[in-house]
Amino acid sequence: MAVWEGTQDTIIICNSPTKVSWVLKPTTDEIHNFNITNYDDVVEPKYSSLFEVNLTGLVIKIAQGTTAKPPISTAGLYVICYPHSDNKVGAKLLVVRK
Repeated sequence: MAVWEGTQDTIIICNSPTKVSWVLKPTTDEIHNFNITNYDDVVEPKYSSLFEVNLTGLVIKIAQGTTAKPPISTAGLYVICYPHSDNKVGAKLLVVRK
């Protein structure tokens, strides 16, 4: 999915009947994974200015290709991990500068 930098409230749809874990590998730091949620639909406090969870998926409050609003870029690979399973699904968010 591609969005303009600064786009607000972009949703990555999951629609899972169970709570999932959202993990981000941002394009600005491809070495580390950042756990956004941990199977509880609660965003880690340090990321709450960038993300929230609703009934359909993960809401990216503001799309940014850099760390303009710390602590991480929202552009990157999002991985959805299912509880008690090795199954994972990924979605790539590309943030385009105007």
